Amino acid sequence: MKKVWGLIMVLCVFVYIFTHGLLANTSIPNLFPKGQGFLLVSFFLILAVIIKYVSKQREEIFVNFKDSIFMDSESTKRSAKIFLRKFGRNKLVWFAVPILVILIGMAFFPSFFATYSPQPVYGPYDMPSDRSPSREHFFGLTFNGLDLWSLLVFQAKDVLLIPVKATFYSFVLGLVLGALAGYLGGFADFLVCWMVNSFLAFVPLVLFMTVLAFVGFGRMDVRIWLYSIYGGCLLSKVVRAQFLSLREREFVQAAESLGCSEFEVIFKHMVINCWSLLLVQSTLFMGQILTMDAALAFLGFGGVGWAEILGQYSSWGFNDPWMMFFPGLLLFLVIVSINILGEGIRTGLGVDDYA
Repeated sequence: MKKVWGLIMVLCVFVYIFTHGLLANTSIPNLFPKGQGFLLVSFFLILAVIIKYVSKQREEIFVNFKDSIFMDSESTKRSAKIFLRKFGRNKLVWFAVPILVILIGMAFFPSFFATYSPQPVYGPYDMPSDRSPSREHFFGLTFNGLDLWSLLVFQAKDVLLIPVKATFYSFVLGLVLGALAGYLGGFADFLVCWMVNSFLAFVPLVLFMTVLAFVGFGRMDVRIWLYSIYGGCLLSKVVRAQFLSLREREFVQAAESLGCSEFEVIFKHMVINCWSLLLVQSTLFMGQILTMDAALAFLGFGGVGWAEILGQYSSWGFNDPWMMFFPGLLLFLVIVSINILGEGIRTGLGVDDYA
């Protein structure tokens, strides 16, 4: 039971980081006035749990690692071939993967794709009367003289960064909450379910708009944590359901009867049997984040990346429709590509039923 307190401390760290980031620059006093000490204590407690576990199980960990790397290479190759064969059966994957590769290239090498700098190409006195798409500016110009294509290229980094960050945080948070509820049961299950259901009782967009209106539209950290907590709550229900099923399986009961700790049972026997479902859910959630961010931007609550451009130029949709059409088109292609990729991963891993 002592090992599980490491998971509880991880949850405490997430609560601290979110509340500290959410309440900064507001009139509400910080709930953790000595939060740095709290964070350090939590970190060292988690580190102590990991060191104690590794020091006691170092020989077994080394043997299992060596066997998984060197002894099971043939089975790993077979599994990879089966995955790639199933993954490639979906013809739409060959449409989605190149789009996502181009997005990653735009995020890391914007100068290679952009035709102009992200600064205004024209000043207020030499602005051409026709700002529509042309041979020089094939996505057109904005009302303040920016080349729209170059602006979209230089904003691609934020389009990639926000979903990746929020998905990672939601994955960790959902795994911790679901593991605590599904494996421990009892009061831990009741508390986690109460917290998750209370948060999910609100309409996501309405909740996000309320919080952003209170703390400010430009708070990217708050935006990330709102998406992360929402995704973590959704994922925790999936993890909890999987753990409730797995803890009744014979191999888990055998591991418990042999004296394995809760830490070992959770991460060595249970998480490994549901990671494919978690991967699929996390991939699909990335597309959901982009959709919610675009909706918030269009409603006037700010956004990040292409969603921010879509929100800023939404009032120009009738006079200069390309200023909304091209950001919306690129967002649509990326969201659809992420969903297709998630479906391909689901097919490749053989995950037939998911929430």
